[in-house]
Amino acid sequence: MRKEKWLVQGKKANFNELAEIYGISPIITRIIRNRDYVEKEEYQRYLYGGAKDLYDPFLMKDMESAVSIVMEKIR
Repeated sequence: MRKEKWLVQGKKANFNELAEIYGISPIITRIIRNRDYVEKEEYQRYLYGGAKDLYDPFLMKDMESAVSIVMEKIR
């Protein structure tokens, strides 16, 4: 069995302040920051975004093929 090792990146931010602003744990703010979100608008979209904020799923590799397979299984 292969063990995976997870690392927390050392990106800088005021995690306690961000946690207080958004009412979340400083650990969650660190996770968001490690995803390269910096601006308050980016945190807002990450935490409270809706369907309009999602990427187009058809940008994923082989999505057309996946849709065809699912549609065939449904039929």
